[in-house]
Amino acid sequence: MKTAQSAEEHLEKQKAEFEKSKKTEEWAASSVQKQELNNLKAANATLVKEKIASKAVTKEAEARGAVALKEAEARAVAVVKELADANADRSKLNKTVEEFHELKTRESILGDVTSHATDVKARARQAEEDRDGLATSLA
Repeated sequence: MKTAQSAEEHLEKQKAEFEKSKKTEEWAASSVQKQELNNLKAANATLVKEKIASKAVTKEAEARGAVALKEAEARAVAVVKELADANADRSKLNKTVEEFHELKTRESILGDVTSHATDVKARARQAEEDRDGLATSLA
């Protein structure tokens, strides 16, 4: 009976050691899993922060893009207005040049008429002098 009792005690001792060993392994596995979980949580927190930062950068870029677009549109409107003004000025300048050419033509015609009138006056004066001279010689 002693052998059976001793074998039973030995079996109980081995069972206790096995349970202790099993708990140690579970604790070790649990500890590793907790560390991995903590590492994953830290990595996740970092990714969340990066995502938030990325969204902030994206929003800022979109805002800057919107401002740049509005500025570009305003510049485009201003350029279109300036172009329209320049075209209007060009039209006025073309009209002024045409009027200038018309004035030059009129000036030329007036010069020709003035020259012709001067010639006619000179001939009329000459004819009057000739008539006076003829009247004097006949008298």
